[in-house]
Amino acid sequence: MTYTGGIMILTKQKTAPYLFSAAAILYCVLLITNAEAVTDGIIESIFRCINIIVPSLFAFMAVSGVIIKSRIYSYISKPFHFFSKYIINVPDNLFFIFILGNISGYPIGIKLLSDMVKEEKIPPRTAEIMSCYCYAGGPAFLTGAVGLAVFGSKKVGLLMFLSILTANFLVGMVMNRIFKLKCLDSGNSFVFKPETVINSITEAGRSLFVMCALIVFFSTIISVLDSCNVFGLLADNFNITDNGSVLIKSFLEISSVTRLTGAPYRLIPLITSICGFGGICVILQIIAVNQNSFSLRMFFLTRGICFIIQYFVSLFIFMLFNNKYVAASAAQPEIIVDFNNFVPSICLIMMIFLLVLRKD
Repeated sequence: MTYTGGIMILTKQKTAPYLFSAAAILYCVLLITNAEAVTDGIIESIFRCINIIVPSLFAFMAVSGVIIKSRIYSYISKPFHFFSKYIINVPDNLFFIFILGNISGYPIGIKLLSDMVKEEKIPPRTAEIMSCYCYAGGPAFLTGAVGLAVFGSKKVGLLMFLSILTANFLVGMVMNRIFKLKCLDSGNSFVFKPETVINSITEAGRSLFVMCALIVFFSTIISVLDSCNVFGLLADNFNITDNGSVLIKSFLEISSVTRLTGAPYRLIPLITSICGFGGICVILQIIAVNQNSFSLRMFFLTRGICFIIQYFVSLFIFMLFNNKYVAASAAQPEIIVDFNNFVPSICLIMMIFLLVLRKD
């Protein structure tokens, strides 16, 4: 039995490189044969990074680094002592991670936890548990890129954010009573030096560059699949609507959700859950910013559970506020981002590179 298992493992080890090689060659061929579509996808993703990702995340990432290195997180969390201790059951010094992880954008929560582990302020196990509910798109993305672009209403996006926040809060309440969280540092000694700001900005720039590179690369995958009519075949064989195809693409890259048409209010719970999931591209960004600081095993195991909870919480919240906040028909979507006005973002990117090169 052992010998047979050894043969199977050896066979897999010999087969895997050939399969990956064949897949890589096929992908390169598809990139060449669909060069125009891939180029368009890359250009669109670069504009998205310059106009949305960099402006919305860089400041939060830099400031969160300063918060951790200067140890002011304990002072930020003190006003929430009763709520953190008796309701969500999080140590006072860690409550700010729950706040920022849910309002700042997808990778910020994981980035904060990763920094805390590197600074030896929390054990990896605590970071692994908290990663399950310190993960959300944030109100800026949901109200702007989803609420306004798809439904013509900021209130719809705000209710989506409230649904995801409530679901994360419920998951945190349960998990924190099953697993005990630990904080290794009291955080009461305030430390601030000029290097604190410089180091935080440099680390934020590096992490942001990796995230944007992943977004650009992932756009090539979606472009290739689109050119090969993969999504069209799925739609034809399984009777999927155009909006259904868009939601499938959103599982790969979450910003695709902005391409939904017709203000599909009946899909709001599903859209909320997909936004809570974040897409495969965001998951890869999470892996990148984590840098193996702690295990993401529990994070992946709870994605399905969180998806279901977010769906039903969203369903309940939108039924509760349906008459008051959700319009009967969609207004004309507003233009959120001017894709031709990216000079400030270019200047910000140049500043990041200068800081990184200077530190190196």
